[in-house]
Amino acid sequence: MALAQPTIILVHGAFHHSTCYDKVKQRLEAMSYPVLTIDSRTTNGSSPSLSHKDDVEEIHQVMLPLLDDGKEVVVVGHSYGGLPAYLCTEGQSIAERTAAGKKGGVRSVVFLCAFAIPEKGSYLNEVNSPSDVSYVQINEVG
Repeated sequence: MALAQPTIILVHGAFHHSTCYDKVKQRLEAMSYPVLTIDSRTTNGSSPSLSHKDDVEEIHQVMLPLLDDGKEVVVVGHSYGGLPAYLCTEGQSIAERTAAGKKGGVRSVVFLCAFAIPEKGSYLNEVNSPSDVSYVQINEVG
């Protein structure tokens, strides 16, 4: 039995809007992927009191109902969007949700020219050396 296509959630970077993904969204949908985009509240400049946590909340409003319906998602974060894309997955992986008796889950996170987090539970300011990429794992597809 083939796995169902995951829903792809596209999170844009700073100085962008979700419309920057229009062509990508169309191509993915043409391949039968359900695709959702997020308009991050922190990047529109309307309220300096907002933080990345507000963007995580925005993603959760879209993502959590899908997971609760048993769906799997792939979250893609571009540039700044990699930070809320990563943080929104906390406790939401397929394994973590299964262990908690819940359906669905995050299948993977894709960092697209983004702030990649070296390991789960760490933050960018904890990385010792900006040139240290020993945590990068390259998987060949072939």
